Amino acid sequence: MAGAVLPLTLAVAQQGGAPPRPRAPSDTLVIEATSARDTTKRDSTARSDSAKRAAFLKDSLEKFRAGDTLRAPFAHAENPRSLDIGAPFTWNREQLMQSGAQTLADLLESVPGASGFRTAWLVDQQTGAYLGDFARVRVFVDGLPFHPPDRDGHGVLDLTAIQLWQFEQATIERGATELRIYLRSWRYDKTIAASRVDVFTGDQDANTFRGYFAQRFGPGLGIQAAGENLSLSNTRTGGDGARRAGMVRVGWARGRWSIDVTHQFSDNNRNSQARKLPLGAIPAWDAAASQGYARVAWGDPDDGPWVQALAATTAYAQQSSALNATLTDTNRVFDRRNAMYALQAGTAWGALRVSGGMRWISSRGTSFASPQARASYELPWIAVQAYGERSTEDSTTRGDVSVRVLPRPWLAIAGSYGLLNINDTIGRRVRGTGWRGELGLRVRPELWLSGGVLGRDSAFVRPATRYDSTFTATMVPSAQGTFV
Repeated sequence: MAGAVLPLTLAVAQQGGAPPRPRAPSDTLVIEATSARDTTKRDSTARSDSAKRAAFLKDSLEKFRAGDTLRAPFAHAENPRSLDIGAPFTWNREQLMQSGAQTLADLLESVPGASGFRTAWLVDQQTGAYLGDFARVRVFVDGLPFHPPDRDGHGVLDLTAIQLWQFEQATIERGATELRIYLRSWRYDKTIAASRVDVFTGDQDANTFRGYFAQRFGPGLGIQAAGENLSLSNTRTGGDGARRAGMVRVGWARGRWSIDVTHQFSDNNRNSQARKLPLGAIPAWDAAASQGYARVAWGDPDDGPWVQALAATTAYAQQSSALNATLTDTNRVFDRRNAMYALQAGTAWGALRVSGGMRWISSRGTSFASPQARASYELPWIAVQAYGERSTEDSTTRGDVSVRVLPRPWLAIAGSYGLLNINDTIGRRVRGTGWRGELGLRVRPELWLSGGVLGRDSAFVRPATRYDSTFTATMVPSAQGTFV
């Protein structure tokens, strides 16, 4: 029977008819045959669909993560526009970390007309002067003037009290009569926790340990903390010691609103340092400075209208043994605590920026008011900026106007003129002026070669009594110099 079935099936197939498919037994598995072309097409289509779905899921996940982790940033202070020729004297957080600068004195060394003074390394007292006057260097931290009420400074800042690692931006504004340094403290805007630890070691047994932590939560809450411990040993000439500093911030930000509380502090301990005879040693120094503030802000000073209200307190503490006092204990003696309040507002609209405000300082039952105003207008070929301030605390009036012109793409001309009126030690009014002129040539698209002249009238100059208490303020003649 099997031999008879096969010829019959072949004969039917040759005649063009479809042979009847024999029924498979119930326990037989039947597999449909497919061509190679159909298999390749179906596999390619499946892989293409899978790739599209994977790409879609990846894009959706990235969008979700971005929308879920980012929060509105905390408020920041206003920064002036730079009218410098070429690269401005501005450093962001990455640039500050890479610059190698530890204090503001390191940054001032690159500014024409500025001079830095120090007696040792890292933990010593460091000061800066502009046009030969220590009082012409002023620092603003988050919009507030940094001026710890220490009894040894007499208007001269100790720049080691300001730790650059706490800030996300530093800007030096070159006025005609003074340098104004604006610092914006470090901020964080992600719900993903961020932490970092830095360890440095170097000469004279120098060791630095530094750590950061920050995280944002929920609808806009956030916390930031950072600290540093530095130690140095120099048994040959002295001037060694240790420094501890830190900052803490808690706040909330959503949309254009921001509320935060920030506290910054530093504690410095320096041993006595030998000097050449017949001068005596620079005495040991053990002091702590702190500044804390609460801020309520609306808007961004870099974009549109904005308003900020701040309430701050500054404190200074020093060992009684370092005060030349008759006290026998070594407990810290707080020289002074100052309260400060500020209301600032402004708008940034296209090329025009206008801002102003008022600061109130309360010290030992006496209050002082200081109004200030700023306006700037900037176009590709010309920029103009004006600043003015009146301080009733020391009866000082200061102001300057700066201009930068680019008549050709390869040529730039800049200048500044300012006034500084102060009272001397016996109450006489001293009126001074300052000026700066600069010419720059573009060598390459990002490289300028510039130089100029700067100077001032005769001035009442305050010394750095931190180094020697016998120094006294005095009138000095006019001075001028050139720079490249």
